[in-house]
Amino acid sequence: MGSIYLRARQTAECIADVASAPMLVHEALREIDCGVLDGRADDAAWAIQREVLARWCLGERDARFPGGESYGEACDRLADFLAAVMRDHPCEGVAVVGHGGLFGSVVPRLCPIPVDRPTELRNTSVTVLHHGGEGLSCERWGCVEHLTSRPQANRAAPGC
Repeated sequence: MGSIYLRARQTAECIADVASAPMLVHEALREIDCGVLDGRADDAAWAIQREVLARWCLGERDARFPGGESYGEACDRLADFLAAVMRDHPCEGVAVVGHGGLFGSVVPRLCPIPVDRPTELRNTSVTVLHHGGEGLSCERWGCVEHLTSRPQANRAAPGC
């Protein structure tokens, strides 16, 4: 399953091809809606983004990007999606391809992660979650071992 955005969708298509599995696109996997900050790279926009994300890290559900999404909305969106995946695929592995902002902000609040503190998720990093009777658990967080084993994988390249 992949995000509606091109880069994540292309990654999900590669995984689906290798796994001979269907590839589904789902809106719930889109990146955080940063509202009026989207596309801005000025110092003022970065300062606002840092302030909002710091409030998200404190679990402030009402903290919102100006004209965009609140932490509560992002958290509910991903939590609801993952609950549906677990319900619909109780005994199957499912690859879910999304975005570092969403996953990095929300997943550590849904289950403990195996690091002292959350680190930024790099592009194409792998996080492995398990679900069982006690909810979600995180086996791997932001793994990039597959990138160091193939030096050419660090270069931007179209397709797989």
